[in-house]
Amino acid sequence: MLRTDLVDVINSGAAWAFVASGASIDAGAPGWSDLTTGTVAALDEVLSARILAQSAYVKAFQRGDYPECFAVIEAVAGRSEMEGAVRKQLSAVPNPGVLLKAVADWPFRGYVTTNYDSLLEKALGQQGELGWIPVGNSADEIRKVSADADHVVWHMQGSIDMPAPDSKLVLTERDYTELYLHEGPVARQLQSLLAQNRVVFIGFGFQDAELVRVLKRVGELTTPARPLYAYLPDMSGAEHELEVKQYLDKYNVDVIPYRTVDGSHEQLIERLKVYQAFTVRRSMNYGRPTLSAPSFDAQTTSLLVYNELCLRRGEKLNEDVLRTLMRARVLSQLQLGGSHRRSALMADLDARMRGLTKDSGVGSLESDFNLIVGELQRRPDSKLNFVSPSMEGRRSFCLVKRGGFALPIALRPFSRMPWISVPSGLRLRLELRPRRRRAITYLVSCRTCRPIWSSFHPKTRLLR
Repeated sequence: MLRTDLVDVINSGAAWAFVASGASIDAGAPGWSDLTTGTVAALDEVLSARILAQSAYVKAFQRGDYPECFAVIEAVAGRSEMEGAVRKQLSAVPNPGVLLKAVADWPFRGYVTTNYDSLLEKALGQQGELGWIPVGNSADEIRKVSADADHVVWHMQGSIDMPAPDSKLVLTERDYTELYLHEGPVARQLQSLLAQNRVVFIGFGFQDAELVRVLKRVGELTTPARPLYAYLPDMSGAEHELEVKQYLDKYNVDVIPYRTVDGSHEQLIERLKVYQAFTVRRSMNYGRPTLSAPSFDAQTTSLLVYNELCLRRGEKLNEDVLRTLMRARVLSQLQLGGSHRRSALMADLDARMRGLTKDSGVGSLESDFNLIVGELQRRPDSKLNFVSPSMEGRRSFCLVKRGGFALPIALRPFSRMPWISVPSGLRLRLELRPRRRRAITYLVSCRTCRPIWSSFHPKTRLLR
């Protein structure tokens, strides 16, 4: 039966998804049992033999207490060796599976996951979703999930692709105790998120005792009118009615059941496909062309990096970098169009250099400015689009466009008859604005490289 209330929650764009290990297992990632045995096998033979000889490990593995197994592994091999073996196994899974791709295609506002891998982020990237931020479980990282956070993937139990200070892998019994039972920041933030948002659980079997304890507290704080939703296996039929009701009463979780056949969760994928037909998926563009990512520009990227390093951290800039920043500023000003006085450009650069260097060197600034303008003027041009300066005897600069470049050209009043030297095949569009006169557009076209004379009143000379 299709749950239209769940469709409405998903299509609202405000719901969160809680993605557990079942989604990564569908992509080929190891489950708890395989991850435990694989970690032991990936260690040194001597260490592996010592771990397998420990009765505490054998008994914990037999009863399915895998955090206790990892506690033994940590005690014998050490934390770094254990985490290195875990990272090696999970990194071997290159691509997300069908289940993760379907979840990434739904319009969730954010994701909470207990998985250590980054397959969910890869699935979002394959959907063309850029800007999703992975969040770890340190105190500073948890703040990114507070308030009205969106476009985040919260790895509440750690991520193998995040630095250790930001994200600790929760593997051992002690790790789980610190995460959940001590009312730490992760448990409090999870409780707040589940209580304030509509959440859909996918791939979660409600077998994590610590997490179920958090859900019980959430169920006491929320109303049945705004339940959480969970896809759970083998919960359909009259024999499970009481159990389904208990989930709603204890945890405020509305169960959406599906059947498994020989341990296969294929019906879950089929069930998600049915709901996909009624959801506003990210992959739907309604006939509009897909927007491509902006091209990489090395100069712009380097400027952004220097803004971070120098403006925020106070690193000292060398002369070459300062000249590059000045050149970029001149180009950006000219790109805006219109005429620009030399004095105005110099004043603007002086103010910005003061902010970067904490002093003002007018002499050196002027010489650097002349070098920059001279360098740009020596570039070949193919099209001009500029406004002549006022007749005050001062040099101004205007925009020159050739291809994707913006270059300055000097304009100065000239007492004799104006003339323009034009390369072969060039078309010039000159918009001349004399004072107290109407603006006039003058189009010049030539086929040969020769001076072109005009008796137009604004006696202006174009200096190449």
